[in-house]
Amino acid sequence: MMLWLTVHLIVYGVLAVFLVRLLRDPRNPALWAVVACLALQAAGYWLQELAYADAADQHQGNGLAKLAQNVVLHAKYFALALFFLFSLGGRHARRRALRELALLLLTAVLISTAMYTTPPALRDHSFSTADMSVTPIAAFYLLGGLYFIHILTLTARWAWQYGAESDRRLRAGLRTAAIGMALQALASLLRACFVVIRWSGGTVPDPVNTTTLALLIVANPLFIAGLLLALTRTQLARLRTWTRHRRHWHQLRPLWEVLHPLYPEATLTSHAGETHTHGQGWPATRTHRRFWRRYVECRDGLVQLSPDLAEAGYDPQAPPAEQAAALHEAVRRQLASRQPYLSLAGYDPRAPVEQRAETMREALRRQRAAPEYEPDPRSAVPVLTSTDVDADLDQLLTLSQAVHDHPPPDEARS
Repeated sequence: MMLWLTVHLIVYGVLAVFLVRLLRDPRNPALWAVVACLALQAAGYWLQELAYADAADQHQGNGLAKLAQNVVLHAKYFALALFFLFSLGGRHARRRALRELALLLLTAVLISTAMYTTPPALRDHSFSTADMSVTPIAAFYLLGGLYFIHILTLTARWAWQYGAESDRRLRAGLRTAAIGMALQALASLLRACFVVIRWSGGTVPDPVNTTTLALLIVANPLFIAGLLLALTRTQLARLRTWTRHRRHWHQLRPLWEVLHPLYPEATLTSHAGETHTHGQGWPATRTHRRFWRRYVECRDGLVQLSPDLAEAGYDPQAPPAEQAAALHEAVRRQLASRQPYLSLAGYDPRAPVEQRAETMREALRRQRAAPEYEPDPRSAVPVLTSTDVDADLDQLLTLSQAVHDHPPPDEARS
């Protein structure tokens, strides 16, 4: 009991997380599919309890809970199939999704018809106690079972394929879920055979029934555990990425505070005029955007400063103190070339970063408007020597730490 309560709480928690993600990205069909799957899984728990209660007390129900439970289960696996279908992509994904939707709706109509052509007194039943000699009851279980065989086999195949194309943190969970669904499909196939045998007047030996039930008891937790493992590990990976981006954003600050006021026009988006598309105003998304913006601004600032860095003898392989000294010398040279216009604009090197950036914009405007202005003829020099983003980031972080540890001589003296 405690185990299932824990599973229920985990499902509700993961559902809440994905609802938040859906609000941030409402145009993502794969997200809609996984949220629908989790919501239907949660609803299925409640409907299952109602169906069991009705089957135990046949005077209370009218078959509605049993019917709803089966439709919800069908829809849950259909939604999961859509998740893998849209995630795997392909030219005909939407067309295939519509075909699967049509089959789901047809199955729902057929089992509803079977339920409501069953005499009212016999509608509340379970698989083990149902009178399969009544054709509508047999049709209800046979049609539902055939759909389960189809959708479980299809979804298990797509889950295995998606897992093979994913990284390790997803592969184990998806393959566990795929094995669980394959076992459920096998159990559904056996139960479909049992329906035919019982409808035709035969009996199924108790050991065979027990084995099939044991198969279901193993298969369903395997499916749920695999799905939750994949979803949970994905969320943990997203949390680790968010934490890393937040940390790197702070670590790049010393370098950014040097380069941003020097090249304010390299700013990707002004803080005051920032606009957001769907989901970009959420805290997690803001953290990622702020990190990448700072990374790009630092990288572009170094590219613009690269002629002065080369003349100052900057070497990315040098000790941190020498890298910081070369950077400070390059900044000093660049400021010296703008000095008359900085004075006219009221530039204060001790002012806050954004104030210095605004003053620099005015100084650059004055410099370019001057009759004697000529663009810098020097070409950019490679500063970040790698073509790999992670290696570039490591180099920027090293330089930023060097700037933090070794301030300009005038600041060190003060």
